[in-house]
Amino acid sequence: MTRRRRTNILLAPRTPERMVAAIEAGGGTLVTRAEDADAVVWLDPSDPGGLRDVLNAGADIRWVQLPFAG
Repeated sequence: MTRRRRTNILLAPRTPERMVAAIEAGGGTLVTRAEDADAVVWLDPSDPGGLRDVLNAGADIRWVQLPFAG
């Protein structure tokens, strides 16, 4: 039986407790640096430049979730 590796998720630019709890309950591991992230949950629709900076810093980021995108 193969164990799946937990996904390292960067929650940014803020970390509401309910989102932290949801990531951990879903089996994700919260990280604080883009360089350590496999994925990003980006919470600020008014800061596309910040998201761009995170994506440029995280070479291993495979997916991005934009909860405000609908």
